[in-house]
Amino acid sequence: VSNTLWACAKLGFLPQQLLAAPGLAGLLVAGTPQALANAARACGQLDHRDEQPMGALLAEAEQRLVAAAGLDSTSRGRTSQHLCNLCWAVAVLDLRQHAQQVLQLAQACSSTWSSTVKENQQQLWQVHTWLLDFQLAGGQGLQGSLTQQQLQQCRAAWDEQMQRMAGERHTDFQCSVYAAVLRLPIRQQQPQM
Repeated sequence: VSNTLWACAKLGFLPQQLLAAPGLAGLLVAGTPQALANAARACGQLDHRDEQPMGALLAEAEQRLVAAAGLDSTSRGRTSQHLCNLCWAVAVLDLRQHAQQVLQLAQACSSTWSSTVKENQQQLWQVHTWLLDFQLAGGQGLQGSLTQQQLQQCRAAWDEQMQRMAGERHTDFQCSVYAAVLRLPIRQQQPQM
């Protein structure tokens, strides 16, 4: 089910019947960590703001984090990509009631920072600005969940991407990420495309 939802998001197709299916949330949480992350990211890209699937995905991710405490990152079956996708989806869908869960997922991401790539850092910067803009979860953004150095890396990755996008032709994926960013009330100057 997660793969179908992800494919629909890549195509920009909103599968109304699939999203309205009874028990969708239960099907989504039964997947691998990658499937959870893909489902969350697909919901974000499709602007699907239904609380039930995202709430279920976040609850499952939290349960898995607790169950995996003390295991190495390979045994945990999670990467920073999975965690970043979940955080990013909550931010772009503006699910403010889950801000505290985002902080916990970002903190877990901090412990797997070595696997964090620039795209993940850009997502986390978007999450950070969302939290700041709405003064959510204490109004400190991801400070405390990420180190100051990690936040600086996120900002640098974001700035680098904005500079790169200003001078190049845009792919469909970039346009979909840009559209999602525009839905965030970013405190800094709005990116130009």
